[in-house]
Amino acid sequence: MNNNEVKTINSKHEFIYKNRKILIISIIFSLSVFMLIISGYLFFYKKSDENNIKTKDLLEQYQRIISSMQVNKSAKPLSEQSLKDINTFISKNINVYGSMAGMVLAKYYVIHNQLEKAVSALQTSLKSTDDNDLKSIINIRLARIQIEQNKFDEAIKTLSYINDDSWMVIASDIRGEALFKKGEKQKAINEWKKSASTSTSPMRDQIINMKIS
Repeated sequence: MNNNEVKTINSKHEFIYKNRKILIISIIFSLSVFMLIISGYLFFYKKSDENNIKTKDLLEQYQRIISSMQVNKSAKPLSEQSLKDINTFISKNINVYGSMAGMVLAKYYVIHNQLEKAVSALQTSLKSTDDNDLKSIINIRLARIQIEQNKFDEAIKTLSYINDDSWMVIASDIRGEALFKKGEKQKAINEWKKSASTSTSPMRDQIINMKIS
């Protein structure tokens, strides 16, 4: 081995010796980044798994509620404990499941002629959703009940919250009913004409025209 080769080897050893701390730090840093990536993946995987379990559990609870109320649609009323459990589910779940359960509960109350409780259930459902379509459906059902209660001004106010064009035909039709029963026949006819002018359903047009005539 000549002198140049010896010097080269010595230089490499000297470089490694001087920079060993940097190398060690680099290795530790790389391992730390790798462990953070793995930990992050495991964390989000666990969260995703937990969310799937929660969603599945909510869906099962919702299905049990629907089944219990359908069974009792024409039979004897639900027990106080069953109604309490359903209301607890609705109050705890400020989401689509709670909102839909509230709508089904309202229908149950209507069938059993408990209109005030039906109104309360629908008002709770409104607080549980930000979906405009669902809000429109709830407000339409709420207005129909309020008309049954002879609360015509409240029904008209409820319908004013519907601002989605796809629901305006139905809203105008129901508003016409409220105005007609309130004794304001010309305003009712105007609402029905407005509804007929934007309707795309021949069946609905026929019904509205019968109301106008």
